[in-house]
Formats: sequence, structure tokens, C-alpha cells
Amino acid sequence: MFMVGSTIFIAYMFGLLTMVNKSHKEQEKEHPSVADEMDMDGMGNYGRIPATRKMDVRKPHRTRTKTKTTTTK
Repeated sequence: MFMVGSTIFIAYMFGLLTMVNKSHKEQEKEHPSVADEMDMDGMGNYGRIPATRKMDVRKPHRTRTKTKTTTTK
């Protein structure tokens, strides 16, 4: 009984993998790769988009400073 079940399972898995492989190859033929060859990091075109506003390098950035508050009673 084990041999019959094993044979059915192996035949099922073989057919399943064959169908998956066949459909994958058909999809590759129908829809060729549309990957961007210039996109090296996989994050899209963000690195090639120019900045919309220019940042002034001469202005110092504001930094938060802690101020001590005193309370009187």
C-alpha cells in the first residue's frame, strides 16, 4: 500500500513541477524582462532624478539645544 501511495505522490509532484516550469517559460516569452539596465541598486530611478530645489550649502543647519528651565516657588 505504501508503494502505491508513493508512486501516486511522485507522479503528482512530477506533473506539478512540469506544469509550473512550463507556465514560467511561457510567461517569460510573453512578457520579456522590463528591468532597467541603469538601475544598479534596485531602488528605482531615485538616484537619477535631479533635485527640484537647490540647497544652499552656506547656511548652517539649525540644531536643537537643550535649555534649562527654572521654576520658582
